[in-house]
Amino acid sequence: MNKQHRKNAGFTLIELIIVMSILALVMSFVGPMTIQGYEKIQAKEELLSLQSWMKGNSYRSFATSKAGIITLNDKNIAFRYQVSKTDSELESSKGTYEGTQPLLSPDEQNQINSQNIISSIDFKFVTFPLQKISVNTFGLIHPATITVHVNDKERVIDLSKKINGSSK
Repeated sequence: MNKQHRKNAGFTLIELIIVMSILALVMSFVGPMTIQGYEKIQAKEELLSLQSWMKGNSYRSFATSKAGIITLNDKNIAFRYQVSKTDSELESSKGTYEGTQPLLSPDEQNQINSQNIISSIDFKFVTFPLQKISVNTFGLIHPATITVHVNDKERVIDLSKKINGSSK
């Protein structure tokens, strides 16, 4: 009768501890892989968001017929319209020209850039070295490649087909 009573008693504490230890060991292997997979998916989502944002702002330049500058720095990108000096300011100062747009001095450009952000976006999983991209009044960007850091790896993304609609 003692043997029959032992079968109905259930699991011992040692058996439960062994099963819980095995489960904890399996979870310690699976957990980090799951987190890395989630971060990779989020980084891909941010890259798609980056391309969509850049395409939208290049269209904004086209629609408003205003050239723009996209600045990429660390985890942030910002779009602002390119500012040129008025004719009276050009007569009183030494202006340099790139095409038909007069350029501002670096101090003037930094002052304007910090104030006139039209659109910006912050990222969590994608970072950028400092880069500037010009957007002309036709919505075309130059240079058409950007450097990004995703999951501690450097990647160069060619935006010529995605934004400009042409390949190199």
